[in-house]
Amino acid sequence: MRWVALSLVAGVTVALAAEVKRRELITYVPDVNGRRSVTARVDASQQAGKSGRITSIESINGRRVPVESVEEQVVSEKEGERIIETVIRRYDPTGVPVQIEKIRRQESTGPGGERIEHTRIERSDLNGRLRPVERSVSRTVRQGARLITETQVERPSAGGGFAVAEKRLTAETVRPDGADREVTVQEAGQGGFRVVARQISEIRRQGGTETERTTFFESARTGRLEPVAEKHVELERRPDGSAVSLVSLYGVVAPGRTAEAGRLFLREQQRIERFAGPGGEQIERVSLRRPSLADQRLGAFEPASETICTGDCNDPRPPAP
Repeated sequence: MRWVALSLVAGVTVALAAEVKRRELITYVPDVNGRRSVTARVDASQQAGKSGRITSIESINGRRVPVESVEEQVVSEKEGERIIETVIRRYDPTGVPVQIEKIRRQESTGPGGERIEHTRIERSDLNGRLRPVERSVSRTVRQGARLITETQVERPSAGGGFAVAEKRLTAETVRPDGADREVTVQEAGQGGFRVVARQISEIRRQGGTETERTTFFESARTGRLEPVAEKHVELERRPDGSAVSLVSLYGVVAPGRTAEAGRLFLREQQRIERFAGPGGEQIERVSLRRPSLADQRLGAFEPASETICTGDCNDPRPPAP
C-alpha cells in the first residue's frame, strides 16, 4: 500500500516556559493464557515550543530498551512564519541506535492568506552522516467552503541533485454536518506524471455520533484506478466523556475468499473504547473480531490491547504505540 501515515505531534501548548506537562502510556496485550503483559511504554513531555516522547519495549532479556524517540522544537517564530525541527532516533531490538531522521518544517502565510509549508527530511547513512532524502512544498488556499492543498515532493535523482518524484492534490469541502475529502497522488514516470492512487473520504456528524467512510484506490495492471481497501468508522461520544468507535476494515483479499477485481471483503472489525479509570487515568481498550474461515460470520469480540495513560492525558497526546 502507498498509503502510509506518519503521524508527528506538532502542537505547541500555550503555557509558561517553565511548565512541563508529562504523561505515560503503557500498553498491555493478553497472552495465550489471558494474562496481561506489557508490550510498549511511551513517556512524553510537553512545554511551550517543545515536546518529546520515548517509546520503549522489554527486550528478550527482560530489560527496558528504547525503540524510538521523538523530539520536536519550535526553533524560530515570528509574525507570519514558524520553523519547527523534529529529530527522530530509531533503535534496534537491543536498544542500540541505528538511524537518525531530522525533519525541518517552515510554515508561512502568503498573500491572500495562502498557507505555505516547506519540508526537508534528512536521514543518517551507515556512517552516521545526515543526508537529504526528501524535500517538499505544500500550498493551501481557501476557495469558499473548499480547502485546496497542492504538494510537490522532490527526491534525489540518479543524476545527482533533486527531481520532482510525486505530486499530491488534496481537496476538502467543509459542510455543516461534516466534510468531504479527496487526495490524488501522481508519480513521475518515463512518460511524465500519472495518477497512481486516490483516497476519498466522507465524514458526517449528527449529535454525538460521527461516521467516516474512506475508500482507497490504486492503479491496476489495466492502468485504471481500482478500489483496494475501505475503512468505515462509527464514533459515539457519550455524555459522561467516554467514547466508543467501531472500525471496519475491508480489503481485496479476506481469509477463506478468492480475490475478485473491484470487490472488497470485510477483513476485520475493531471496537475501541476510551474512558476514564477510577483514579482519573485515561484508558483505551481495543478488541477485535474477524470473519470465520468456514462461513464468513463474525464471532464475538476478543481483547487485543489496553493502553493506560497517566499524568496530563488531555489532547493533544502522543499516538499510542
